[in-house]
Amino acid sequence: MGKEYVRFGLEESDAYRMAFILERRNLTDEDRIVIHQAGMHGFSIVQNFFQDELDGDDRTTAAAAQSAWASMHGLVSLLLTRPDFPWVEQEALIETHLDRLCRDFLG
Repeated sequence: MGKEYVRFGLEESDAYRMAFILERRNLTDEDRIVIHQAGMHGFSIVQNFFQDELDGDDRTTAAAAQSAWASMHGLVSLLLTRPDFPWVEQEALIETHLDRLCRDFLG
């Protein structure tokens, strides 16, 4: 699930930026709704994963999903907006990030 999220963000960077990075000041209400729905659909995939994997109450599951999403979002956003940073090889960074995230949440 995490790899798919990161891949989508990097491969569909325009859509990702619109849904999750850019401020929405100059958009129509209709455009805001469409973009919000797309973003919520992306988040719902993360949330459903945690609901299926964690044996906790709704608040615990929601907090874990939001935290994991924020972490993956941070990685994608940094890779997109800071391409000149001296990153390690991209695949190694993604693997390390997601491995740690999985260990933290799933044991």
